[in-house]
Amino acid sequence: MTNKRDQYIQEFKLKAISLVVDHQRKILDVANSLGIGRSTVVIK
Repeated sequence: MTNKRDQYIQEFKLKAISLVVDHQRKILDVANSLGIGRSTVVIK
């Protein structure tokens, strides 16, 4: 059995990054508000 990963559109990804970088919100807060896992919002 394989795990299916969610795929997000570019606009969604940019919005998540913007919330962390531009609005200085915590990654955990952004992840919770968007209903995604914290590791999904990690900025490399």
